Formats: sequence, structure tokens, C-alpha cells
Amino acid sequence: MKTGKLKAAAIVLPAVVVGVMAFYIFRHLPPITSQPPRAVQGILDLRNWDFEQDGVLSLEGEWEFFWQELLSPEDFKGDDAAERTGYILVPGVWNGYAPQNGNGQKLPGEGYATYRLVVLTNTDDPMLGLKI
Repeated sequence: MKTGKLKAAAIVLPAVVVGVMAFYIFRHLPPITSQPPRAVQGILDLRNWDFEQDGVLSLEGEWEFFWQELLSPEDFKGDDAAERTGYILVPGVWNGYAPQNGNGQKLPGEGYATYRLVVLTNTDDPMLGLKI
């Protein structure tokens, strides 16, 4: 009779210990959240982002960059849009940035440019805001 109880205890006790450890570990892990989308080559795709559930997000990533150009939205409507200098990481600075079409020359700290990001959203999304 003692051997049966010992065998049962040898099975139940490790299972209880493993169960308690698993509960403790999973209880203290951070919640799994979806990774916020990032801008890639000037496009930020928010069509699968639920602002009510997932919250606000940063607009960081690769933005289109137009060095020495001050452009308006109308400048991007036609086929003769300005030539993009490249993609630049936001947040960041252009100091030392070597444009794709600049023969390896790095940009100085002084100058002006247009940054552009196309944001894709669902048509049923409410009006969104931008905090700068």
C-alpha cells in the first residue's frame, strides 16, 4: 500500500510544482500586444490598426525625403512630381544623410526639405488627429 501512495505522490507532486511555476511565470510576463506598424518607404499602413483597442501610435519609420524642395500636397497629384531624394528615418536628422541620388555626398545641417508620409486607413475610421 505504501508503494502505491509513494508512486502517486511521485507523480502528483512534480505536476503541482510545475503547475505553480507555470502560473507564476505567466502571471508576471508582460501582456502580449501587437507591434505597432512602422512607416516603410514612405507608407504607413494602418488598415489593420484598431485605435480603440491598440491605442495611439508613433509615426516613426522611413519617410519620403525631398531635399531643397518645399512641396505642397498638390505637387504630388500629377505625374511630374518632384524627384524624391530618398527615404530618411523619422525621428532623426538629415545632418550627414547621404541621399540615394547624391553621389555619396552627405547633406549639411543647414537647408530645407519636405518630408512626406502616406498613411493608409480604413474608410470607416473616424477622423484622426495628429499631435506634433
